[in-house]
Amino acid sequence: MQIGTQENRSGLAQAMAGRPLASRHWMAVAVGLCVIVQPLRTCAQLASDPASEETKLAHDNALLEAWDKIGVRIKDGESWDVLGADLRAAIEQNHLSEHVGRCQQLLASIDAVIKSPPPDHGVTEQYEVAELIQALPRTTILHRLAIVPNFYYESVDQFVWDYYSRRRVTFDPDPAMVLYARGPMVIDPLIESLNDLRATRSVGTSEEGYRTPVVVRVCDVALALIESLSGCTFRETSHAKPLTSEWSADERNALEQSIRKWRRETKSLPLPEAIVWQIEHGPEKLRIQMIDTLIARKQHDVALSYLQKVYEQGAGSDLPQIANRLVQAGSREPLDHIHRLVAEGKGIQRDMVLLIAHYGEPRDFQLLVRLVESSEPNTSRGSANLVQMIVESLRAAKDSQAMLAVPVHVAVIREMQDDWSVLLESSSPRHAFPPILDMSIYAIQRATGLGFGVNDESETFDRARGAKAILTWWEGEGEGAYGLEQNKPHAPVGIR
Repeated sequence: MQIGTQENRSGLAQAMAGRPLASRHWMAVAVGLCVIVQPLRTCAQLASDPASEETKLAHDNALLEAWDKIGVRIKDGESWDVLGADLRAAIEQNHLSEHVGRCQQLLASIDAVIKSPPPDHGVTEQYEVAELIQALPRTTILHRLAIVPNFYYESVDQFVWDYYSRRRVTFDPDPAMVLYARGPMVIDPLIESLNDLRATRSVGTSEEGYRTPVVVRVCDVALALIESLSGCTFRETSHAKPLTSEWSADERNALEQSIRKWRRETKSLPLPEAIVWQIEHGPEKLRIQMIDTLIARKQHDVALSYLQKVYEQGAGSDLPQIANRLVQAGSREPLDHIHRLVAEGKGIQRDMVLLIAHYGEPRDFQLLVRLVESSEPNTSRGSANLVQMIVESLRAAKDSQAMLAVPVHVAVIREMQDDWSVLLESSSPRHAFPPILDMSIYAIQRATGLGFGVNDESETFDRARGAKAILTWWEGEGEGAYGLEQNKPHAPVGIR
């Protein structure tokens, strides 16, 4: 059944009000029809019923279909006037849909484009920044750059920014790319556009719900450009809505104020120092991304200076990641700190073993061997937990470090000999093989390419024989090939 618009329904009521006798006759006919068609429900119930779920669903489907088609037409460059009129008609015809609010938002964005004055001429090298920003609503940009601005200068997204901004002679000029090519001098005008909700010709696809089109607004492009040009991260990527145009006005205003504050404080600073300012004053959860930007932009000295300061302070939930980057930058301080803790009889944590697993030198793996050899897994729960933590953490070792971990795993098998040797006796109970030993055996197999008679289907007895075979191999030739020399030089990878 076709449902009329609100205007149709109100018009019908006005016509009936002028004809009282006809109204009474009409109502009598309607009562008779109600009795015939719906014998189980009264006419009063029918008159007061809200729209049925089927009707609402029909409106939902029709409005989403109209939205999908308009999204395609926006990308195709169809007239904003026509698009606005069609979207307005679709909203009126499907006013019961739960998606009306979102469509009205887009309609307001399109209306803002229609009301804004067009640029005086085409985009050229001489185009003023204000005119470039004014041209954004008439432009298709790479929508992913606006939705998810890069954090890493060497990422694919940043490469696209650079590539298209440099080749604008070959390709149709894009105001966003021309703005990017102008460099940091456009940041101030872009800040003024952080609440500009006009639509652009760029349309993405929502990953939520019905995967409906997502129209990128001028404010989204402005933020993407500001973050890409400055190297700073202002928007928290954990936000449920990646497009700031979909945020509340209060959220957008708060974001704008934080960017204005950064700009006031850093305008006279070189960009690397401006990034450090934002690292120190912005949300802690964003600082790793900006540290990586410094490293990727070859600002090694600035990154190393900041990393050392933060590590010495020893504060922050991301301290393990700080330590990782500090070692990558060429500093041994986090690794030497682990040695000092062990020498003082203090415990070490999983992130410290992970640091050794990824970036350690032979002397650091030798430290793990000593920790395993000094443990008493059969009698001390704490020691057993330490050994298990070491073995589990070493599973994360990079391929280049896996061979350095072999002596540690051999030490685990040797120190747990009482656990597996009893399984070699035929009279012993056939209980499960200790998982820690399994992990060490598999790690040695992967690093050396040797099987030792153990595979996924091996029984407990065969696994115990494999552990014994590993010790025999180690005493014969393994230690000579994979043994650790504590003072053997082995430099960290360093930043590249």
